Amino acid sequence: MGKILESMGVIDGYDIDEIGKIRVKKDELFTEIEKKDKKIKSEVREIINNSTGEVFAIMKKGKIKGVYLFKTSKDDKKNLNLIKTVYTDEVKEETREKYNKHILELAKEQVALEEYNKVTFDDKVVEVDPSKSNVAVFFTSFGGFLLGAFVGWIIFHSLMWALIFGFLLGPSMGALENVVVTNKNKSKKKKKEE
Repeated sequence: MGKILESMGVIDGYDIDEIGKIRVKKDELFTEIEKKDKKIKSEVREIINNSTGEVFAIMKKGKIKGVYLFKTSKDDKKNLNLIKTVYTDEVKEETREKYNKHILELAKEQVALEEYNKVTFDDKVVEVDPSKSNVAVFFTSFGGFLLGAFVGWIIFHSLMWALIFGFLLGPSMGALENVVVTNKNKSKKKKKEE
């Protein structure tokens, strides 16, 4: 989870970070976002303190400028749903869209690594695709292994590094092959038609 957050870096002067149990206690983080939503601090603290979800914050100069609140469902703790997003007026629409794309990538990673079975984000549902056969996933993993081994050999001219790169890239490509993103609205229409 942290890898994608770290790779995002600074976008349009904002950084994104996961809010944890230590940082949630700092009242000064919430001064600007509370002007937009008075209940946001208590909602964030409830999710973090009860360990019922995850909170990602768009930060600038040590203040929260935007919040993504995800909560696990009561029935299944392996399903994560976006329940609320709040931004200050300072965060422009194009910046929001860029972060939405990165959060969606984070959701794909979490499902691929089996941290969650399903993540609902706005109108998109990220889950493991049951129609993907194990053969397709195997060949994607094997292709990833070969690609990683080739890159490791080209860069380092060492069998050891070739194997390391192969074993790192192979499973990750296979896991991502098995993840699918669908629109929530389209899946509802299909169910109604049946």
